[in-house]
Amino acid sequence: MAWLNDGGVQAVVLGGGALLVWALALYVASRGPTRRGPMLGALAMLCLAIYLGGEELAPLTPDLGTW
Repeated sequence: MAWLNDGGVQAVVLGGGALLVWALALYVASRGPTRRGPMLGALAMLCLAIYLGGEELAPLTPDLGTW
C-alpha cells in the first residue's frame, strides 16, 4: 500500500472523489429544486467537493517552512 501514499496517486483519488461528489450534488439538486432537504444535502455535498479539491491541490503549494 506504499504506492497509495505517493502524491500523484493520492491527488488522482481525491480529485476523482471530488468530481463524483460534485456530480452527485448536481443530481440531487436537480431532482428536488423546490424542497429544502435536497438543497441542503446538495449544499453539503458541494462543500465536501470543495474540501476534497483543496486536499487534492495542497501538495502543489510551495513549502514556506516555519514562520
